[in-house]
Amino acid sequence: SHGNLHGQYSGPVDQALRPHGQGTLVLAGNSFLKFYGQWVNGELISSLMNEDEKRDQERANNFNRYRAKPSNKHKKKSSREYRGKSTSFSSAVFDGSSVMREPKDPVPTN
Repeated sequence: SHGNLHGQYSGPVDQALRPHGQGTLVLAGNSFLKFYGQWVNGELISSLMNEDEKRDQERANNFNRYRAKPSNKHKKKSSREYRGKSTSFSSAVFDGSSVMREPKDPVPTN
């Protein structure tokens, strides 16, 4: 609890003109500091943040919102998705004939 805070609120209000939503509070007698918070029907329901804390939170939110998300291009597929689609892999037999060898190395005959 923040006790009784007195100052100038700016932000949305409810029908009874009480703070309701995201708003700014400038405390009486300390007009150079702004505090930000969330109110519901006149009650503060969040911690008050100063300008530096608000800026840090916004930066963190922006980072999380815009950071690179994995694309579906490289998404792991389940084994069920691979069945029947890659028969060339499962049926291919490697006989070594495509490997370049020195003439003295015999080609294996299995």
